[in-house]
Amino acid sequence: DSGFNNRLDASTFLGGFTFSVSDNVDLAYMTTTGNLGDGLGNIYMQSIVATVDVSCKTQYVLQSDYGTNTELGVGTGNEWYGINQYVFHTLNDNWKLGARYEILRDEAGTASPAGRVGNGSETYSAATLGLNWTPHTNVTVRPEARWDWVNKNSGSFGGNNSLFTAGVDAIFTF
Repeated sequence: DSGFNNRLDASTFLGGFTFSVSDNVDLAYMTTTGNLGDGLGNIYMQSIVATVDVSCKTQYVLQSDYGTNTELGVGTGNEWYGINQYVFHTLNDNWKLGARYEILRDEAGTASPAGRVGNGSETYSAATLGLNWTPHTNVTVRPEARWDWVNKNSGSFGGNNSLFTAGVDAIFTF
């Protein structure tokens, strides 16, 4: 994972594996690890994802993430970890309902706005409700409503500790 013309002198590994535990449960493990080069430190990140087909129309996904970087943060608080949970329910051939809840613990405050590295640990949370509309095999439109919040008023959301957003995107495949 370093490319041919690597100006940062980075050398990292990116890989993982998946396997089926049963007919309705799959597990995946992905990692990236190595030296980011140019004084950016050594990084280790992993994701473990469990996908469970609850029924023929409902799917549950649990994802855990962990990461650390030797050059970020202050002292030993240079790690982050989180849990994401998703529920998807197929309404019909064209509509799928989705919900997500995620929480991220950032021990060094490295996810804070630029220039705030080492500002102290923070816990970020987000809840999202959305729809996937597939009017054609190659087109998916995804409107969503999302609420983000942080455990303290760090200025992460324009001086507030929470933010509500609504959005829509479209995916065209070919």
